[in-house]
Amino acid sequence: MYFLLISVPVALAGLCFALKIAAGPYWHYYDSCYSYLINGLNIASGKQTFFFYHPGTPVQLLCSSVMRVLNIGRSSSEMINRVLADPELYLSAVHAVLVALFLVSSLLLVIDVYRKTRDFLAAFVMQLPGLIALGISVLSIPAGANVAPELLLMSIINLYILSLFQLFSSGSPYQEWRAALWLGFLCGLGISTKYSFFPLALVPLLVLHWREKILFLIVALGAFLLWTMPLWYAYSNLWGAIQLNLCNVSGGTPRVGFFNFSSFISVLGQVARDFWFFVLVSCGALILSFIKPVMDKSNRYLFLLRASALGVLFQFFVLGRHYMPYYAIPGVCLSGLVLLMIFLIYKPQSFRFMGVLLLGVYICCTAYAVFVCVEQARMIRQGDTFVKELRSQYPGYYIISSYIMPAPIEAHALSYGVDTAGNQVVDALSRQYPFMTTYDPGAHMIWNHTSRWLADDLMNKFPGILIVGGQLDLVTNSPHQVRLVKHQGDLYAYLLIASTEKQANILFVNAKAFLSQGKYVEAAIFASKSLEFGFNARAEAEAILKEAKDQLSR
Repeated sequence: MYFLLISVPVALAGLCFALKIAAGPYWHYYDSCYSYLINGLNIASGKQTFFFYHPGTPVQLLCSSVMRVLNIGRSSSEMINRVLADPELYLSAVHAVLVALFLVSSLLLVIDVYRKTRDFLAAFVMQLPGLIALGISVLSIPAGANVAPELLLMSIINLYILSLFQLFSSGSPYQEWRAALWLGFLCGLGISTKYSFFPLALVPLLVLHWREKILFLIVALGAFLLWTMPLWYAYSNLWGAIQLNLCNVSGGTPRVGFFNFSSFISVLGQVARDFWFFVLVSCGALILSFIKPVMDKSNRYLFLLRASALGVLFQFFVLGRHYMPYYAIPGVCLSGLVLLMIFLIYKPQSFRFMGVLLLGVYICCTAYAVFVCVEQARMIRQGDTFVKELRSQYPGYYIISSYIMPAPIEAHALSYGVDTAGNQVVDALSRQYPFMTTYDPGAHMIWNHTSRWLADDLMNKFPGILIVGGQLDLVTNSPHQVRLVKHQGDLYAYLLIASTEKQANILFVNAKAFLSQGKYVEAAIFASKSLEFGFNARAEAEAILKEAKDQLSR
């Protein structure tokens, strides 16, 4: 029986690795795994971390620890060069540690639940919400595959549920005191990992007595301060990030006033549609606990059922303020405790049948999620040849990355990570990728690791500039425009142009200069493009093109 029970955590861990393989390299969708990687590198090399938005310091500390273990006996400069040379290796190692933590926490939870209840189906069903949580996309990568706070949060929530269950399964005063300490530590750790864990602090406040409530709050605050120690110097920025989340609604859209009721209700409706099953289960459990209370020994679980159902609903409720689907992962995981309490308190055959039905539904959903991820990975990997095809189709053109994901090259993901980490390892990155440049569509600047310049500077030197990355907004107020020239999967290539007349003149002047220098291939390319852009003196451009071709044919 134990073998069947532990097969679910093992299968979930295997699913994480399968999703990772299907999702492809991290550098395609680099936000925010590369931010955690490079900020972890800052900590490992004795520098400051600059990433405080989630705040996410436990993930950064984990990245730092993995780097140090894999570089035992090496200096900080050697470690920096090794990480920048092969960032995917270190991200994969961090991901493996995150999966291991999730597996161990899941095994501890399911074994303890079965040992104390001897209810196989209840222990089995409580693990199923993890299937959904692992497949929720976190910035285009499934939570189970990403190096991000969500997978660590799921491990913390497993231990959090285990502490609550042990408290109510024993009922001793000593256990409540110990549970207050352990729950306070886990809540402090969870909130420092990501603010979306915060609503789960409601459950201990509902189930503990007043003296233990105070102890819980003190320990939670102390744990938060401990885990955010790398950010002590920047607590003002940390508070600013909290205010930013409070002053925005779904997706970061600015709001008017402190509370926009119509927007709040609209977002709540979206949350209810996206997570309707968990909302219905929690609401149903809460109503059922009042209209059909139990009088036997299962009654001790009734209070935990109500508290955990309220915790799930509170999690979804606060998402009306600022919503992304992966913000709901703590509530989804906590619903496993709600399912467990339902099966332990109410034991008619209808619930047993529901458990088997849920198992079938979840298996189907998981299979579909894996299929979708595999299809996405297939499209992503088609983009690996995208830049090579562009170079053959547009010889002599200058190819740069855009800010928009997915990234066409690994160097751009590293550049993004270094930028979000305060550019403290920018010198090492510049030595490894000296020619990496990025286009900023907002400022209309092209920049590398150490300098920025206007796009016109490069337009005067090349027949054209191609911007490669995710889809750009073709409507812009900048003096330049972009035109889509190639599209494959999630990757787009745009030609950066000035006004047609200005670009045509630039191309003609360069064609004339190349002809005088005896660079006939470049002269032909630039003259041809000047005609394409409608150069007024067509005869002069055609003459340069003809002479260049004649010279090449000799």
